[in-house]
Parts: sequence; C-alpha cells; structure tokens
Amino acid sequence: MALAGIESDCLGQGLTIHQRLAVKTSLLKLKVNEKLSMIDFWGRITTASQNDYLILAAYDVKDKIKKTFYWSNDNGLSFAKLDDLSQDQWAMMMTMKLQRLFTGNPSKKYHDPDHKTFNEDGEEEEVDSDADEAEDEAADDDNNDETTAKKQKQRKLTELERLSITIRMIDDDCHLLPKGLLFMTNTGDIVQNQQFKGITSEQSQSLSYYYHFRQPINPSTLASIRKHNNSNNYDFLDVVSNDGSHPSQWAVHSDDSQLITSIRSLSWPGYEYRVDNQSSSSSSFQHHNVTSNINIISRFGGSYYGTGLKNADLMFML
Repeated sequence: MALAGIESDCLGQGLTIHQRLAVKTSLLKLKVNEKLSMIDFWGRITTASQNDYLILAAYDVKDKIKKTFYWSNDNGLSFAKLDDLSQDQWAMMMTMKLQRLFTGNPSKKYHDPDHKTFNEDGEEEEVDSDADEAEDEAADDDNNDETTAKKQKQRKLTELERLSITIRMIDDDCHLLPKGLLFMTNTGDIVQNQQFKGITSEQSQSLSYYYHFRQPINPSTLASIRKHNNSNNYDFLDVVSNDGSHPSQWAVHSDDSQLITSIRSLSWPGYEYRVDNQSSSSSSFQHHNVTSNINIISRFGGSYYGTGLKNADLMFML
C-alpha cells in the first residue's frame, strides 16, 4: 500500500474527512471516464482565501514518463485537467518570479513585468495589479475592437496557468522513487521490478537510494542509458544525490527507532517523502498506483502540502 496519499498526513497537514471522501469519489470517476491506469492524490496548494487547490496526478509509464495533473478548488467534488503550457508562458512565469500566495481565484491575471506602459508625456507608468484586474473585468464587459487590441498587446498569466507551471516545477524537483523499483528494458520500455522488496532502514537515510520520478536530464544518466542499450538498466533515472544545483536541498531525518525516515524538500517547503520500515507486508504494494503482489520490507510515498512558493533563501541556508 502507499504510505502517502489521501489517507496520510504530510508535515502535520492532511485532508478533512469530507475532502477525503470527495477526492476518493473523484479519483474513481476520473479513472473510469478518462481511462487512466494510474492516478493518485498529489497534494494541496494553500491559498490566501483558504479556497485551496487540491491536485491529482495521472501517470503513463511506458517508454517515457508522462504525467497529467488535475485540479479542484471545491474541496475535491470535481476536478479539471491542467493544460500543458507553451514555452512563452513558461518564460513569462520565470520572469515574474512571483513570491505571493495564490489567491484561490483561477481566473486572476498576473502582469508580465517586461511589458511597460507609458503616459501621454512618454513617462513609464507603474502597474497597479488590483486596478488592472478591475480594468480587465470592465474590458470583458466592453468588448470593442480598441479594447481587445489593447489587451492582446499586454501579456498576462492567469492563476490557473501559474498553478499548472508551479505543480510541474515542484513535481520535477521533488517527486522521488526508491532505487530499484523501476528499470528500463533493452527495448526502451519502463517496467516495474517484480523482485523489488523496498529499501532497508540504513539505505533509506542515504539520498543515493532515491531517484527523481521524471524524464532524466542529468548528462551522466543519459550516457548510462546509451551504454545499456543491450541490457536492462536500473539506473535510467536521475539520482537525487547527484543533483547538480544543491544536493543538500533535502533534509533527511529518522525517528529514534531508525525505522521511519522522512525526506523533506528545503527548496519547496511542504514536500515530504517517507519510508516506513516498521513492519514487513505481503499485501499488494502500491507507490502512486505502480502495483504488484510481492513481499516488501518497507512502505513509502510522498505528497505536497504547501503554498506553492519556492524557498528564495535556500542559498543562505546551505
């Protein structure tokens, strides 16, 4: 069974009983209606209005790792797909460097700071985001050609687009898998290791026993894939301990018994991955719906409960 998910808490945070029931029902509906083989609860983004965003993630693991995300801000009663965004939208998001809470209003618009407006005297005007949002609403009511042309020149990002990018950034940086769970065959297919039984307490405390559950980007990993074109490759994913930026962006902690290990992201406060070696189990093992009936020595999984803001002070903490 998965250690993290709807029923589990993360960093003392979790869903209410009503939210858990609603999310369970929505999961089943999505799995059937969208014909999804793997879908699980991903986490929660806290907003300033307490109208929080609940997130689900669907996985397609064949020759590549593909992910689809779904969002809800009605306490899990209904979910909608988060669209993939263009490179221009990603570039705009990176330029904005937003460090304020999500509002809980998916239609809210954020300005591109590179876009500048000038008054009649040719002087640059400062952008008032609240006033501009009111102007957007008025412009929607007054849809004339001049207003439409003006709006098209002003590049903006909606909160829903910001949410889509933020979720993918967090997932790319934080979503972990234990070493040995998956491997790539000589034909390029990604499959689950049926002999995998988990990792030991000692191994769980070392970042070298965890992979990033994403398409590999590390040059050494890509080189390893090319070398193993005629054999199974158990090292086809990026190892967490080899993160090029800050390997120490993770805080690893074990309880007094050394049986429960918690790995928390310092880069994205709110993400926690836990490994539980308290007891072995012979039930169906599940990690984000990657399942098989095998005897296991540990249970593990991760989730995110946070504001969606990256830790801008990380470099001063290391």
